[in-house]
Amino acid sequence: MYGTSPAPAVWQKFMESILKDAECTVVHDDVIITGRNDGEHLKRLEKVLQIFQQYDIKLNQPKCKFFSQKVKFLGYSVDSRGIHKTTEKIDAILKTKRPSTVKEVKAFLGLVSFYGRFFPHLASVAKPLYDLTRKAVDFEWTKRCEDSFEKIKKEITSERVLVHYDSTLPITVAVDASPYGLGAVLSHVIEGQERPIAFASRVLSDTEQRYSQIDKEALALKWGIFKFFNYLYGRRFTLITDHRPLLHIFGSKRKMPLLSATRMLHYSVQLQIFNFDVQYRKSEQHSNADALSRLPVASEQLFAEKDYTSVLHISQLNTLPITAKEIEAATLIDPELKPLYEDLRVGRSLGANDTEFSLHHGCIFYGIRVYIPKKFRHQILQELHQAHIGVVKMKGLARSYWPKINSDIESTTRNCQQCSDVARDPKKVPTHSWEAPDKPWERLHLDHAGPFLGHMFLLVIDAYSKWPEVHIVKSVQSSETIRVLDQLFSSFGLPEMVVSDNGTSFTSHDFQSYMKAQGIKHITSAPNHPSSNGQVERFVHVLKQKLRALRSSPGSLQEKLNTLLFAYRRAPHAVTNQSPARLMFGRDIRTRLDLLKPSLRKKKILPVSGVTKSFGLGEKVAVRVYNSPNRKWEYGSVISRDGLLNYTVDINGILVRRHVDQMRRAGENINSPPPAVITVPKFSHQLVVPASAEPALPTSSDAAPAPRKSRYSMAIQTTPTKTSPRQSLANSGPEHIPENVADQQLRRSERLVQKRQMQNS
Repeated sequence: MYGTSPAPAVWQKFMESILKDAECTVVHDDVIITGRNDGEHLKRLEKVLQIFQQYDIKLNQPKCKFFSQKVKFLGYSVDSRGIHKTTEKIDAILKTKRPSTVKEVKAFLGLVSFYGRFFPHLASVAKPLYDLTRKAVDFEWTKRCEDSFEKIKKEITSERVLVHYDSTLPITVAVDASPYGLGAVLSHVIEGQERPIAFASRVLSDTEQRYSQIDKEALALKWGIFKFFNYLYGRRFTLITDHRPLLHIFGSKRKMPLLSATRMLHYSVQLQIFNFDVQYRKSEQHSNADALSRLPVASEQLFAEKDYTSVLHISQLNTLPITAKEIEAATLIDPELKPLYEDLRVGRSLGANDTEFSLHHGCIFYGIRVYIPKKFRHQILQELHQAHIGVVKMKGLARSYWPKINSDIESTTRNCQQCSDVARDPKKVPTHSWEAPDKPWERLHLDHAGPFLGHMFLLVIDAYSKWPEVHIVKSVQSSETIRVLDQLFSSFGLPEMVVSDNGTSFTSHDFQSYMKAQGIKHITSAPNHPSSNGQVERFVHVLKQKLRALRSSPGSLQEKLNTLLFAYRRAPHAVTNQSPARLMFGRDIRTRLDLLKPSLRKKKILPVSGVTKSFGLGEKVAVRVYNSPNRKWEYGSVISRDGLLNYTVDINGILVRRHVDQMRRAGENINSPPPAVITVPKFSHQLVVPASAEPALPTSSDAAPAPRKSRYSMAIQTTPTKTSPRQSLANSGPEHIPENVADQQLRRSERLVQKRQMQNS
């Protein structure tokens, strides 16, 4: 599908996977097998051939060489002594003519850099040539350039040999820093002499060049170790430096000094995963690493191959729940996605779906949405449903795809007991709207909510973006309100207009003076008409419903509030069809769901048209109840349709008639509990109220008022004064009485308790 450019990488990955247990080295179609003796060599060779036979891989016999003492592999000559340069490449370098253009200089340096690992001070010698390749520099071949050109030719013909890495031999890393570069040499100690395995160097950035010398030396130490990570991790080695203070910082067995620089502390923490000894060596004996640090060039210029150590190090930073890498791994083993993955990988036609599916970074895409393997679908649904934000917002927030994802989202919400218990009334058509603002933070709507869950809340809603700000406040006094607004205005600036109700905190002299001093126009809604401030009144219901749904979740009230606000600000709003964050800041805030996509492309949110609401016979629905102070919804089945908008519903054997505005669909697993009863013990005047019963809060200004409930949750002891028929009924034994009778008894008990308290005082 993407041509043949990915073919080498795909083939290399395949060869590495099948030969991972064989002791050999493979690069594309070249395989080299070694051994300490003939027996070990034959054993390894037999294993490789068995693997090739298993996977039906054919070998080109004329190109195969067996039991050779010396072979050419990837441009190098390899024998038992180590790695050597080949005659062909050395001749090509020696026969190169003097460069006459910048392009020819770059070609020569690229040819020489192939053997950069044999050249301990290539960066130093080639400095004049690298200067010619800089931007805004005129090409001028000077004597320094000529000397550098000839010295490189001479040095490249040396007999220097790099030894093979051996995990059983002692290993050292010599590092050094100059004012403008870093150098490192990895060596084995063989018969008391250091034999190099590899050389490395790089330049310092402009910021790093401003470090103090001790910081540069420490940076060289850290960089050199991580540069040769694959050789050093998991074994003990010796670190050699010519800067004595580093011995006391990194070589001491005690903890870091308390006054150490923060950068040193960071380096020390990063190096704790390694096991090494620090050794001091005088500068005149430290010439190998010192030469690499003098006039170096960037590592990308010296070495053509990738720095796999850096890639491995960066990959460890990805620790969040589900990432694109995990999606890629799960896609390869998912039986549903594996055939589609193979078709996309080899470019096989998908028929009508050719333009719908694509493969990017190992992940299958449906348009611009990630195709989620079955393994992670439940987890994605839980992530979307974390804040109980409803079906529409969940669909708008989802950036993933799998067949029937929309029905899975709807099923998850319908069968959530918490969402169903706190679901709001159907949305009513507004009779009047405020004039739409032209920009964010132009008009704000303020209100207090509570006491709710033992706290008071100050709500601030931006009319343009619907961006909510909710603060838990100690009181509703003007001073506390002004304190919170001061904090918000310092972050977002001063609005032009503020709308509030007629609460004393908003109509006080202090608040009016504060608004006038800030140049803000303050408008209050009509008395006893909360819908005039509907922007914030609507969010009061959202806040209470979602916090009730999150009541069983772990964490403090502030943590639950943060979870709700985070999801609400990111999800598309039903009115604007865009998220509050995008309208407020011009961008969406980042969430953990963004990790599902390796691409930076964003999903375009489209407006959703309205649909006609209707219910079928026998369908499970939730209907609004008004005669129970403890429950808002009851669940039953549709029996008949009495008109366009009226239905008869069976609720536990009781038939009720409801308007479609008082009904909504419910999951099949949600049922109404048995009717609440109040039990009166036989030989007591105690009224026992179920502990789970709690006052029901009105959900809108025109909702039927709930019966008044006592604020006492314990049993109330009353003093019998005169026997009444109802008290006789209580003394005769446990009986089940209607809830309206219980409410009358509860109110009568409250009055008796209040009267006794007044007499005692």
